[in-house]
Amino acid sequence: MTYIYVGIGGMIGSVMRFLIASLPFSTVHSFPFATFLTNMLGSFLLGILVTNSARLKINRHHQLLLGTGAIGSFTTLSAVSAETARLISEGEQITAFIYIFCSALGGILAAALGLKFVVNRKEETHS
Repeated sequence: MTYIYVGIGGMIGSVMRFLIASLPFSTVHSFPFATFLTNMLGSFLLGILVTNSARLKINRHHQLLLGTGAIGSFTTLSAVSAETARLISEGEQITAFIYIFCSALGGILAAALGLKFVVNRKEETHS
């Protein structure tokens, strides 16, 4: 049953990722903006999910559906890696470096923002 939850979530996340990649702004001046945006949003959402799972009593199957399945397939390191390799092969080393740096740091900051968002919400409801 666990695999079904992960699979359903994976289907949802991969379709959402495909839709964002299909938007007209997916690449701006050779910068893979759609993947970057997807990974930042996914990191933020995963930060919220991780922080809220216990408080909202989200069961293990739903955590897997949302976290591993939907968010896991929505975000992807393999796309970042392939796009960075493409940028380097096209002579865009500076853009590649900026992309990797912003993706790594931005993902961490987005997850932290998701965590902080939940903490602030908890404090507001207890006040």
